[in-house]
Amino acid sequence: MTHVFIVNEKTFDTHLKYMFAGTGNKSNDLPQPPIQTPNKASSIEKSLIGMIADISKVRIGDKVIFYVMGCKKFYGVFEIAGSPFYENFSLAQNNYLYNPELNKKNLTFRVRIRPYTVYPKGIDEHKALDEINHLSHPYEMCWSLIYRKLSGSRGCSFLTDSEANTLINLISQENNGNTIHFNDYSYDANTQQIICNTVPKTYTGSTTNTLNVFPRLCQVTKSFEVFLQAYITQNFDNEPTLTPLLNLSDNNWIGNEVVCSVGEQRIDVMIISEFEECFKVRIIELKCDTPKEDIIKYQIPWYINWVDQYISPNYNKPVFIIPTIIASKFRRNTSKKRAFFGTKTLFNTNLPNLRNSTCSPLEFISFDLNRVAANITFNLEP
Repeated sequence: MTHVFIVNEKTFDTHLKYMFAGTGNKSNDLPQPPIQTPNKASSIEKSLIGMIADISKVRIGDKVIFYVMGCKKFYGVFEIAGSPFYENFSLAQNNYLYNPELNKKNLTFRVRIRPYTVYPKGIDEHKALDEINHLSHPYEMCWSLIYRKLSGSRGCSFLTDSEANTLINLISQENNGNTIHFNDYSYDANTQQIICNTVPKTYTGSTTNTLNVFPRLCQVTKSFEVFLQAYITQNFDNEPTLTPLLNLSDNNWIGNEVVCSVGEQRIDVMIISEFEECFKVRIIELKCDTPKEDIIKYQIPWYINWVDQYISPNYNKPVFIIPTIIASKFRRNTSKKRAFFGTKTLFNTNLPNLRNSTCSPLEFISFDLNRVAANITFNLEP
């Protein structure tokens, strides 16, 4: 999987010298549990949890590309070297590498990186996103980054594998295939190139502050979808009751807040698993309470059609789309429960006929969050 970190020319130099990537939100600290506003998180905390959800997708060995604001170029390629961690902001606690002169929001959430295939020159945003002479079909465009520009910058974005391959190939062509191999790197804003750093730097800040969101998930009782999303991006491949239900392979891609229209419709979580004979694309809608039938009638079909038109054609094996709702289980046999499961049955008996994919039956995975015992379990509902 490949991630794009948004930086400016000054912070890019710091990232290269100390070999880390990060994102953050001005000077706000993440309150320590228990959260300061019981039952309901503040808008600031939700924003920070959203950033944790973004960076929690990274796994060791994933690739990293930097987008540098100002010169508006993409640089790469680096590799994730460790798990994400939290750097407390407070100046009194000596926030590592914080410098007000950088004129950059605080890099609270960080991850160590290492060189992979480093090219000195970046590729201009226009060439990367607007130029289409090298493309044959609209679905080959880098929609993940195009939508990101429409919906506002996110410090840590993602690329699908096909988008990443195209962008990396363009960076390579811009450099005539020439890479650089240094022990230490820096950025020259004058030439807009990655260069050798003659004064070696070592990242000596603490990397032990983990981003575990589960204690916060246990604290919030209202509107906690973003907490659930962060929990899933952190644990989708190791959560003992959820992982078996997701039918994962040895090669999985995960995206959160996947924008799927210029109107900024978003898939909460999307997981693409590659198997020997096919790809399975699981589109997941998250709800912190019991789901309503309208999700099946309106949102799910939109997501399915978008995946079929923009994701599936990029693969050379059959693609199976698995629409999924993860929500709180129904506690009682109510009219809402009957309406939901009736609509689910109707959907599954009349699956959409797609051009580039096969739609699998919709699955409802319920979760049971026990805040007193501090555990969560997931179950596939019939």
